[in-house]
Formats: sequence, C-alpha cells, structure tokens
Amino acid sequence: MHYSDILNPVKKLLQQGELEAAYEQLVRWLEQSPAHAELTDIARVNQAEVYQVKAEQLKGTWSDEEVRRAYNRLTDKALQIIRCIETGKTTLSTSVSHTRPRSWRYYLIGGLIALISAAVGAWFYFVAAEDCPHFSDSTRLRILILPFKDAGPDNDPAIDIMDELNDWLDRSPQLRDYAIAAVHQSFDIENNYPNSAQAVEVGRDCGAQMVVWGKVRRRPDGTTFIDARYKIFDPAPPSSRADTALQRLLMAMEEADLSSEPMAIARMLYVAISNHRRVPILAAALSVIQKDLRYLAQSQQDSAALPPIDSTASLLLADYYILNNQPDKAIAEYDKVLEYYPDNQTAHIKRGALLLQRGHYEAAARDLEFVQHVDTTLLPAFRQSRVEAFLKSSQPYKALQEMEKAQREGSLPAERIQEKERQVRDTMAALEQRRELLEQKAARTSDPKTRLGAAKTNLALGDAEKAAQQAKEVLRRDPKNTSAAQIVIEAELQKGDTAEARRVLKQTIRRGATAKGIPPEMRLLLARDSIRTRQ
Repeated sequence: MHYSDILNPVKKLLQQGELEAAYEQLVRWLEQSPAHAELTDIARVNQAEVYQVKAEQLKGTWSDEEVRRAYNRLTDKALQIIRCIETGKTTLSTSVSHTRPRSWRYYLIGGLIALISAAVGAWFYFVAAEDCPHFSDSTRLRILILPFKDAGPDNDPAIDIMDELNDWLDRSPQLRDYAIAAVHQSFDIENNYPNSAQAVEVGRDCGAQMVVWGKVRRRPDGTTFIDARYKIFDPAPPSSRADTALQRLLMAMEEADLSSEPMAIARMLYVAISNHRRVPILAAALSVIQKDLRYLAQSQQDSAALPPIDSTASLLLADYYILNNQPDKAIAEYDKVLEYYPDNQTAHIKRGALLLQRGHYEAAARDLEFVQHVDTTLLPAFRQSRVEAFLKSSQPYKALQEMEKAQREGSLPAERIQEKERQVRDTMAALEQRRELLEQKAARTSDPKTRLGAAKTNLALGDAEKAAQQAKEVLRRDPKNTSAAQIVIEAELQKGDTAEARRVLKQTIRRGATAKGIPPEMRLLLARDSIRTRQ
C-alpha cells in the first residue's frame, strides 16, 4: 500500500520545522488505522513530549540548545514512524535475523559504548554541578552573583552584595520564599570575564534566572568604584489583569549597569527584582536608595569625568513611580537620564509610553520613533504604541508604515491592523481636505504660516518632496525660521536623505537660528553617523 498522499505533507511539515503540526497530522491518521495501534501509542507519547518541550521553552526553563536538541530527537522519532509505515511495519521493534548469528556482538559493543558515554556524561554533570552554588528546588528566581574582576581576593564585593540583597528579599513577604542570591565562588572571572550573552549562559548552566557580574574600576584620581551589571532572563513575569500594550512597554526591564557601592548595588537589585515581579517595594528600601542617590550625585559632581546622575538608579526610581501611579515624577526621571544619556533606549521608550498615556501625542511619537530596536517579546506592544502615537499626532503616513511593518512581522493580529487602517483612511481623507484649502490659500498669499501649514500637512500625508519644497520657500525668505527648518529636516529624513537633513540643520544654525526649536531627538538622530540610507 502507498501512503505518499498521507505521509508527504507530514514530511514537508517536519522539513519546515513545524513539529507540532506534523505530529497532529500523523496521530490523526494513525488513530484511523487499527493496524498501526502500537505506532499510534508511540506517536501519542512523542506528541505529548512535543507539548512539554514547548511549555518548557515558553517558561524559559530550557536553554535554546536544549530545546533544539529535543526537537531534533522528536523529529527523528517521527521519521522512524514514517519509515515503518512506508515499509509495511506496524512496530518500531525488529526481530534479530537468524542469518546474522553474530549480531549480538554489535548490540553488546553498542551497549558498552552507551554505558561508558552515560558514565562520562554523569561525571561531567556532577562535576559541573559542584562548581555551581546550590539552590533550593522551591526557589523560583535564582540569582547567580559572579566574582568581580580586578577586585582582588580580599576585596571582592560579591559576598557583600549577596548578603545585603538576601536581607532585603527576606524582608519582603512577596519575595521571601520566591528569590535567593548565591555567589559562584569557583568561577574564574579574571580569565573568563563574560559579555552579556555569556553571563546569561553561565547563569542558565547553574539553573539561575538572573545573573550579576562586573568589575572594580579605577578612577584617574586613584579611587575605585564598582561597575556592576545584571540581567534578568526569566521570560515569564506574572501577567497583569489590565496588561495593555503601554503597560508592557512601561514594565519592561532590560539589562542594566549599576555603578556604586556594594550595599547600594544590592538595594538597587532588590528594586529591580520587585519591579520585575510587580510587587510593592519596601518603603525602607526606597528611603535608603534616595540617600544613596543623593550621596552618589554629590560624589560624582566632584569628579569632572562623571555625570551628576546614575542612569540605572534614575530608571529604577522611575519604575517605582510608575508602580505607585506617579507618572509625572517618572517622566522627570527619564528627562534627567536623557539629558546626560540622550541615546538611552529604555528612557525613550518608557517616557514615550507615559507621554502617550497622558495625551502628549507629538512628544510621545518623537520618543517612540527614536527607538530603533526592541526585544521581540515587546515588538507587538511597541508597534501598537507607535501606531497610536502617529495617528493621534496626525501623522497617518507614518502610522501606515508601522502597520505595514507589523503585517510583515506578524507582530499584530490582522483584525487589529484592519481596524487601524480604517482610522488611517479617515485621518488621511480629513488631511487631504485641509491640504487643498491651505494650498489654495497659500497660492493667494505669501503668509509663511499658511505655507508651513500646507508643508506640514503634505509631510503627514507622506508627500515629503512637496513638503520640503514648500518649507524651503519659507526658509529662503526667512533663513532663521526654525519651524520651516524642522519641516525640511523631517521631510529629508522621511525621504532617507540624512546628509541633506544634516546640511539644512547646520546651515540654519549658521544663519543665526536657534537649535532649541528642533526637537532634541531629531538633533541626536542627525548627530549619528548614519541612521538611514537614501531610498
């Protein structure tokens, strides 16, 4: 009997990596074939294992390599079942042929090799496990602290950070039985200082969901400070009842860099963990952190080489204000961060989300447009927020571009995109009427406001060429007109001509116009070497 019509689609799914769909089709067909009852049971067991691997992957308890190995093994098992069906067999077991009496030797040799391999594997496993600190099985968030590079054997801050952090975790009712920190004392940090990805791998190897590492740095005046870093890679924070796109953006906790004393670092880590788990922060911790920040600001102001704020501390404080429904204070913290670190993506994305929430749509759109890359888990929320910001700030063309990106990525559901497309069409229709009226008026008068209004409307509708021409006409008559310069710059950026946008900005400033009218995000984009290419 030929089963090609049945098995070829399953094989194709396996080749495409669609393991779950492949097993669903295979099991569905086997259940209708009583002759393959034993293969049906085997396929069901394998299918259940596929679901289990997927669940572990979503929870983040398995590394990508472990998931890949499991899927490869389950793919091989599916192909074995398919080969049995194609050759007319109804079981995976095969009888020993009497024509090969010496075949037992091969089985014996294979068994010995498997036994030796298992023993070697077990040896490596237990030796590696001895290197890692012991965590209780009931601990959900295991925090691995590595020794600090260049600290010296007697001055390593890792133990102090661990003790202080565990003290704060123990004082928090929601974290007491949830998280624990331990130091990986046998890790050779001097010869193996990890980057972010490598630190995460070390953490995963020890069964941790958070890793802290860093080095002790020396200032020009001979004093030292701790450069500590952390990464939370538990991918499944608890969901919120009102888990909107904005909340997902606001609650996102990225890799951070902490520069301070051991106790202050531990307290900031405690706040980061509390924010990650969305549990209340102890008032005592916040009070101490505020003193830490004041002391840190004073000490850093004495050093001309360092800015007077710590970006991570401000970001943590901003997260605290968000959790306690104090958005204005959070925005003020993001303002401080961006004053000294204008490229900080976290501050831009979170300030943009808050500004959008508070109805400041143009400012929100500028912040969110500045962000170039986000984690894939945040991409749906990011696209949705950008679409909202562009639509509500009367920039339907940019909203349309975002929806096209979301459609290509599959980051937003089709019905959501269709709903927004209707809003874009309505907005564009209204703007087209406004453009017609403004251009008719501009033809009858030399009023710069009317011409700039028409230029801005053309820019919103995606006609960057015409917008640039109209704004340049105003600039020729009034070289110091910052509003006209801004429209020209935005139009050139929309066309992809960064060099021309940069030239217009420099020329406008040379002619005596103030750059303060140009949004800082735009000035920063132009300061980069190359952010877009000519289309």
